[in-house]
Amino acid sequence: MKDTATKSTPAASSKTFDLSSTVDRVESFLSSQGVVFDGTQEPMFRNHIDALKRRIETGEFTEGLEDAFGEVSSHAFDLAREVARLVYGDESKGISESEIFLLATHIEVALRKEGMQ
Repeated sequence: MKDTATKSTPAASSKTFDLSSTVDRVESFLSSQGVVFDGTQEPMFRNHIDALKRRIETGEFTEGLEDAFGEVSSHAFDLAREVARLVYGDESKGISESEIFLLATHIEVALRKEGMQ
């Protein structure tokens, strides 16, 4: 699996990004879908949301993760797309599938952990 960054057109960010309230809103949505992050997963998810915002602003996305897509359920991908839409609005349309995959991995881990309990 290769992990390379590619440059695309930077997205303009005209609104202020409040990480804490944004992630709280997203976690509320995910909780309603049966996805709950534990104390270890939650800060990693917050960091990923923040890092992806920076990548949207620069247009430098992580690419080349397609070989690993099969490791994440379509349900987790769907939830990740909705998370991207909730967090980034119209800017989410330019996010690569590799970036959606990375969000989906956080969700998939939480779903699997919930299923084990």
